Amino acid sequence: MQRGPHPTKSGSTHRGFTLTELLVVISVIAILASLLLPALSRAREAAHRTVCINNVRQQMLGVSLYLSDNGVYPLLQKNRNVSSKQFWFDFLEPYTGSRWPSSTHPSKTSVFACPGYTRLPGLYMRHQSYAPPLSTEESAALSRTFRFEASLGAYSYNGSGVGPTLRSVAEGRHLGLRGDWEEIKRHPDRGLFRPVRESQVRVPSQLITLGDASLGFLSSENSPLIPETASGRFTGRLAFGLYGRNHSERTFFETGSIPNDVSETKRRALSGTAKRHQGRQTVGIADGHVRSGPLRDFHDLRQESIRRLWNHDNQPHGEFRQSD
Repeated sequence: MQRGPHPTKSGSTHRGFTLTELLVVISVIAILASLLLPALSRAREAAHRTVCINNVRQQMLGVSLYLSDNGVYPLLQKNRNVSSKQFWFDFLEPYTGSRWPSSTHPSKTSVFACPGYTRLPGLYMRHQSYAPPLSTEESAALSRTFRFEASLGAYSYNGSGVGPTLRSVAEGRHLGLRGDWEEIKRHPDRGLFRPVRESQVRVPSQLITLGDASLGFLSSENSPLIPETASGRFTGRLAFGLYGRNHSERTFFETGSIPNDVSETKRRALSGTAKRHQGRQTVGIADGHVRSGPLRDFHDLRQESIRRLWNHDNQPHGEFRQSD
């Protein structure tokens, strides 16, 4: 016997959902979710990029204040000694009111913490000292005195511009903001480089100073000095520029595609670079303003206008064009 609708006290009837109706409702919800989730993801990425742009703006304000006080740009690195080593972010910390992060969950208020980089997940380190992984008794004794220091994070400083090697810096061709070699030749106790003076920057509105870091990827094979807990994480280099690009990297930055013949570690690094801000990058310019655009707008070596952006003399330096 087929049951009909159940009568209620008021005389009306109550009818439940059939299985077909329930499946239709679930299907509609699934369709709506598939439409909404990409939009929500894009909104989240846009919010992260906005935070990152503001971070770079605050860092550039720190550069401007440092420049006003000292008449020179911050050094990329001062001193090789682990106990007294300083990087560009050390010089900016007093002016930004933020410290370079040193944990996997950095403070959201630090202007050196990028939410897109943190989510990858990216690794942060601030002057963390490590002994090399030496196994023999003799080498173990050495490891107690011979140590390495690591600093990693979300942002990079324009080190050598388009200059490909430190030899170019030693010869006086310091095209970025690393500084030149004369200081250590004359006064070894004062540091490694002489900083770039404000007057040396020919066109401040056309010089990249800092911005989203170039990324690497840590695996157990390529990170022997970093603890095993860091394996599988992304790293940001403290310096960037247009030097040392191989064919796969140039292809990626010029076209956005990753060649099939790259190593898995390099593939992960390039994929992370593309994922961080949906294929975009944020950079701070020497006059204080901030730019955000597709990666190729800052990294396509074929364009003279882009090469000029990396050099404090505002010249393209075509002599540093690289071959495979």
